[in-house]
Amino acid sequence: MNPLAEIVALFVRELLRSLRSGKAVILATLSFLVGSALALGITRLEESELIRSASDPAHMMEFREQAYSAFVGMSAAHKLVESPLEVAGIAWINVFFCPLLITLIGFDAMSSDLQFRSVRYFTSRARRSSIYLAKMLGVFALISTILLVIASLGWTVVIANGIAAPAVTLKWGVRFWISTLPIVLAWTSIAMLIGSQFKTPMLSLLTTFVGFFGVWVFGVAFSHYFHSEALGWIYPGTFTPMLITLEPADLGKGLAGTLGSTVLTSGLGVYLFTQRDV
Repeated sequence: MNPLAEIVALFVRELLRSLRSGKAVILATLSFLVGSALALGITRLEESELIRSASDPAHMMEFREQAYSAFVGMSAAHKLVESPLEVAGIAWINVFFCPLLITLIGFDAMSSDLQFRSVRYFTSRARRSSIYLAKMLGVFALISTILLVIASLGWTVVIANGIAAPAVTLKWGVRFWISTLPIVLAWTSIAMLIGSQFKTPMLSLLTTFVGFFGVWVFGVAFSHYFHSEALGWIYPGTFTPMLITLEPADLGKGLAGTLGSTVLTSGLGVYLFTQRDV
């Protein structure tokens, strides 16, 4: 079997296993709770004095442009003024919380199989690289689906409250969700690299938390302290403004940064997995 067919077959197996297990209930509950909290937050934001003061269409456009310019620059903000702030806020919240979701959902993707040595069953039938990549993509697909469900609940509130028309909400909502997928993939790749080094799921969970915190320290705290743009590239969330903008140069940087991080960490993870004793 060629590598691509192996990855697809193992990827489908991982998804089915997750949906058949207790994870499915946990995923559904988590999506509903986070989505409901986000929806309530949008309702309160819509009722706030700041938003009401900008409810006039002309003032609203100016208000949106100023708000977006703080994150993506004035040039890109001018192209985003048609998108509701609430919809963009949903995407930003998803990006902020996705490392936590990835840690909680994917910490045992590899470690549980290593602990009980069930991975030996697959290594005799498929390449180790295919096994590793299939598991990583399985976690990525689950997290992306959860974030879509959470965002959909938020979009529903935006439409129901008359904040934006359904067509506008869905157009920008789906676009922002797609724009965040490279960031989710980069975080998933980092989590798999860390978690696959341990045979105990709990140890994998704790080290993934520590690893993600380390990424934040170097990519956010240290980059601001030392005024180093290079350090900022360590943190996948840094690329959020670049990915949601319509500027080709910024979009190219965002894709290069997130996909480059994914290739580097997944490549290292595959190498280490192929070298270890399972």
